[in-house]
Parts: sequence; C-alpha cells; structure tokens
Amino acid sequence: MPASQHPDALASSLELPDPSLLGRLGRVMLVAGSAAALVGSFLHEWWPLAALLIAGLGAVLARLPLHRLPGFWWGCAFLAWGLVSHATAYVQHLPGARLRPDLVVVLWMSAGLLGLGLSGDTARRRATIALVAIALATAPLVVAQLMFGCSPDYGGDEALIDWNSRTRWFARGFSQSHQTFGLATCLLLVIHLEPRAFLASRTRAILAVATSLFLLLICGARSAVLAGITASLAIFASRSRRLLVIGTALAIIFIATVCGKMALSGDKRIYKTLAAQDGRYAIWRTGAELIRQRPIMGWGNGACFKASYHQAFVTANPPGTWDEFPEGVATPHNGFLTLLAHYGIPGLLLHSLFWFSVMRWLYRRRADSPAAWRLGLAMTAIWLVGGQFQAYAGRQMQSIILHGGLGLAMAVAYARLRVASRQS
Repeated sequence: MPASQHPDALASSLELPDPSLLGRLGRVMLVAGSAAALVGSFLHEWWPLAALLIAGLGAVLARLPLHRLPGFWWGCAFLAWGLVSHATAYVQHLPGARLRPDLVVVLWMSAGLLGLGLSGDTARRRATIALVAIALATAPLVVAQLMFGCSPDYGGDEALIDWNSRTRWFARGFSQSHQTFGLATCLLLVIHLEPRAFLASRTRAILAVATSLFLLLICGARSAVLAGITASLAIFASRSRRLLVIGTALAIIFIATVCGKMALSGDKRIYKTLAAQDGRYAIWRTGAELIRQRPIMGWGNGACFKASYHQAFVTANPPGTWDEFPEGVATPHNGFLTLLAHYGIPGLLLHSLFWFSVMRWLYRRRADSPAAWRLGLAMTAIWLVGGQFQAYAGRQMQSIILHGGLGLAMAVAYARLRVASRQS
C-alpha cells in the first residue's frame, strides 16, 4: 500500500490550522529558522546554531508532536549517552574536562527541524534559491582567498599573490574551514541533482551544479570531492544504469582535473597520500589508541581528546613520525572514530541507529517520494565516504550540514505526506 495512504501525525499537524497566536508565531519561527539554518551552511557556525534554536523554539510553540519524528528516540538516547559520557569525564577530572558539553550531541535534531520547516514547497524553494545566491557570492571570495590569502592565521595578512603559499589550502568562502566549505558545496550539488523536489528551473539547476563543481575544484578538500562524487553516483545509480555509466565517466574526468590542479599548484597531498605519508594516518592511529583507553565511556568531548592527544601520539606511532598537529587536535579526522573517541561504542551505535531509522522511514516512502529516498542515499554516501576523512558528525558546523541534508530529504517526503493529509 502506498505510504501516502497511511496518515502521518506530523504531516496532519502541519496541515491543521492553529488559531492561537503563539501557535502561528511558532510555525513562522520554525520555517524561518529552518531556512536560515540551510542558508547558513556557507556562513559562520553561529548563524545556523542561532537559526536552529529559533526553529526548535518555534516547533515547541506550535506544539508539534516532535516525538513522532523518525529516529527521534534514538537521537534522544544518543543525547543522553553523550551527556553521561561528558559528565563522567568531568567527574574523573580528565585533562581538558569542562562543564559545557559539545553541542554535537543534540545537532541530530537539525534533521527533523529542517524536515518539518522546509516541507512547504514555497519555503523550500526560497531557501534553496538563497543557498544558490550565497554559493555564487562565495565564488569570487574563494578565488581571492586562494590567490591572496585569507587570514593572519593562514599565510599572513598582506596581499601576496603566491600560488604555492600555504593559503591555497584554506579557500573557504565565508565558512571557517575549507572542509566545512566543501561539505556545504556537496549539499548544494546533491540538492540540484533533484531539481523537481526543490522546484528549481533547469537553468538554476545547471548553474548550481556548475558552481558546486567549480567550488569543489577550487577549495581542494579531498574528502568533499570524494563525498560529492559518490553521492552523485548514488543518485544516478538509483535512476538508471545509463546515467550511472555517464556519471562515472564524468566523475573520472573531474577527479583527473582535481589531481591536475593540485599537481600544477605544487600541492603534495596526493603524493603523500599514495606514499602513506599523509598526516591523517598518524592521527587515525592516535585516535585508535585513545579509543582503546576508553572504549565504552569515551573522552566526553573534543577538549579532553585534544588534551590527551600528544601523549597518545607518542605511544601509537613509530619514533620519528611526523606530528602534523603538535598542539593536538579535537577529533581523529574520521567521523566514526570521532564518535567512538568522544562517546565510546554506545555513542557510535546510537547515532547509527538514529540514521538507520530515518533511512528506513525514507525507504518506506520511496514509491511516493523517490526523490526523498535518493537524497537520503546521497547524504548517506557523503557520511560514509567523506566521513572517513573528516569528523562530519563530531564538529558543530559540519554536523548541522550533514544532518540538515538528511532533513531536506525528510522535507521532500513530508511535502508529499502533507498533500495526502490535505486530500484526506
């Protein structure tokens, strides 16, 4: 039986008129906050954090049954365990322990908030138009950062055209890092491979995809390049074998272009990766050592992980191994290792169950909302591939983008459910 024939409590609640002033205000806050959180993908992390707070407060004022969101209880369990892990680290006086827990334990909720707030066709269309506009605005900024440098922290504050300087690694638009910028670009790409779900014209979709590919090429985030290509192929594969073959050929050309650009700019990262000299290998070994020390409770947060990093680095790596971050790092540069290191085995398990629950919900609605299912597959591909090299679920801004993309898939499905509720 088609999923649309089964009434959905949340979709029905969104369609029911709310006569109260607070209820109407809450719905406006939910939509506006969700849209601002999406647009904030290319901006500073405080923008989407504030927007999500507004959206969450709006959902509460609108008295929406949030407990009926797919994966809600697994997410709450992940939040509870994250707080227990953090409190344990603080009570045991681990180095770097603090009273303030990492917000990542609650940012899974951005999936549900964007799923509800952008389930209206008009809101989703306007939000994605604004996202394209911000992406276009970042393009000249990224080129300027690449050519001139981007901050005193990365390469100096004078205007110096030096293609081989360290500044080329940090082309990041308005974001805080080129990795965050790359993830936001991946999200922009996969959205516009499903233009009908976002009411995008063909011209806008082509412009957005072309902009995404250009920005991925410029920012040089290897994890984002691999994640974006894999996500695109996941969408193509779910449509037809012919599209998959064409997409694979284009992906090979794009990867060759990225490698050529890195080689011409004197970037040694590809060579170091192939020669097993990349700094991530040492970081992963160090992360594995810290996980071995606290496999169940974890270290509670990134601050504790960073405070114990150097000592574990010496233990985990052979003498003479290059320490890329002698001051320590807050994550093992791998999403799965990060969840294990910060919150132990239960943390990774609970987060995985949350993600699986949402994907199962999307799978059950694939007949009525195939675009939602394909977007869910694309975000899963980004998480599984890009997450091998970046802590997507362990850093605030990247966690918002990752879960927000999953929320956009939910929004497309909820749009169909709202139509069914209206008709019934």
